[in-house]
Amino acid sequence: MLINLSNHPSSKWSKEQKETANQQYGIIEDMEFPQINPHWSVDDVQMLAIQYADDIEKEKPVAVHLMGELTFCF
Repeated sequence: MLINLSNHPSSKWSKEQKETANQQYGIIEDMEFPQINPHWSVDDVQMLAIQYADDIEKEKPVAVHLMGELTFCF
């Protein structure tokens, strides 16, 4: 399974991108990227990132496509 954690749903990927992802990873599961409040503290962003990481680990994906707000991704 490939988890797509981004604001770019796989339904909008090109045919070639979807076929390649399916061949390499099987199922593509979209996970909407969270809204990051610019007034949040480092701790707030880190807590949300940890929650997402825990949820992703439970799914045991082969890979994760992660694209979005840089402090969350880092």
